[in-house]
Amino acid sequence: MMQRQRRHPYLTLFDGADTNSSTAVRQTTTVPTQALYFMNDPFFHTQAGTFAAALVTLPDEARVPHAFQQLLQREPSTAERKQAARFLESYPGTPDEKLAAYARVLLAGNEFLHLD
Repeated sequence: MMQRQRRHPYLTLFDGADTNSSTAVRQTTTVPTQALYFMNDPFFHTQAGTFAAALVTLPDEARVPHAFQQLLQREPSTAERKQAARFLESYPGTPDEKLAAYARVLLAGNEFLHLD
């Protein structure tokens, strides 16, 4: 159900269709406010933290492949494994915080958000 008097802020931010007219194809945009949503939204951070809590129970070497499999439905490349290792090594904080930050990176990535 769509309320015409007040548009949902998430749908407004991510190109939701105009509720006052029939829209066959939505216009697609990428604007800075979309990236800021992923950086600042409490719901997004909570979901990434929940995902990271599941990852932290796995052995270290299984965390990145499991994250890729769950979120992107594929295995990470060698380069992606190295990038993940550098990120997790250099990010400050506890293992939970590091994995939550890495989960935010994957969840905010184009491959997770868009279908080819």
